[in-house]
Amino acid sequence: GDCVDQQLVIAGKSYWIPTVPDDLKPIIGHKYLSDDVIEDMYRKYACATSFDVRKSTNKKKCGIVYMKYLLCNREGS
Repeated sequence: GDCVDQQLVIAGKSYWIPTVPDDLKPIIGHKYLSDDVIEDMYRKYACATSFDVRKSTNKKKCGIVYMKYLLCNREGS
């Protein structure tokens, strides 16, 4: 098959779907060992798709971080 990026349009909004090896794709529902492992996986995926990431906000409850955001470095620009 062709290794061509795809574009998906849902309700008038375009989504870019990059072509990357399966072993670099994030897995929905997968449990990772640590935040560092997740960040490393996401940065490798981003590199393979020719973009970079940046850290964004964290969500906390009772002083404990329960959600962290990594964004495309072009998000919001």
